[in-house]
Amino acid sequence: MWFVDALYRDHAEVEDRVKAAKRTGLGLLPSTSWQLSTAWILTATTAADLDAWTRLLLLVDRRQRRQARAIGPRRRLTYLRGL
Repeated sequence: MWFVDALYRDHAEVEDRVKAAKRTGLGLLPSTSWQLSTAWILTATTAADLDAWTRLLLLVDRRQRRQARAIGPRRRLTYLRGL
């Protein structure tokens, strides 16, 4: 039973990563040109990877990482107040 639970939790994490990648621009291809679309996909996946690593390194608590979405933590973690 614990194996099935772990398998489904892992699958849910993958689905969350795909949703986050779509929110960072992977779901929006800008052009019908193959070269531009390839560059867009590369840039969007790089942004999704940076977002995932930033959350992994800065959100220490596992519960915070689970609750974090692509838009909220990015604003929270990269926002700097004016002095």
